Amino acid sequence: MSILDIAQLVFISVVVIVSFVGMVYVIKNNR
Repeated sequence: MSILDIAQLVFISVVVIVSFVGMVYVIKNNR
């Protein structure tokens, strides 16, 4: 695996985690 492949995987995982945490944060704030 090249550095670009690893960077792409890390970027995608970070985006998924941030969006998931953001959804949980919004749901908790709505209550």
